[in-house]
Amino acid sequence: MTTTPSKIQITVRGVDLKINANVWDDYEIIELLGGAEKNITALADVLEKVYGAAQLKKIKAKIKEDMGYVSSSEISKFLGETMQAAAPN
Repeated sequence: MTTTPSKIQITVRGVDLKINANVWDDYEIIELLGGAEKNITALADVLEKVYGAAQLKKIKAKIKEDMGYVSSSEISKFLGETMQAAAPN
C-alpha cells in the first residue's frame, strides 16, 4: 500500500512553498545529496525532487531577481534554508 506524504507550508525568502513533510526522512533524497558532493549536476536532481518543477521555477526566478542570474551557490543556500524551515528542531 502506498501513502501520499502530507505537505507542509513554509516560506523561504518570501517564496511560499509546499513540500513533503517527510522530505528529510526520504532516503532517495539523502542518496541524491550524497551524490551532489561527487557530481555537482546531482544538485539539480535534489532540487527537482524536493521542490518539483513549478516551485523550482519560482525559486530560480527569485534568485535571478536578487542576483541578476541563477547562482548555484545561492540555490544551495536556499535549499539549506528550506531544510531549516522544514525541520526547525
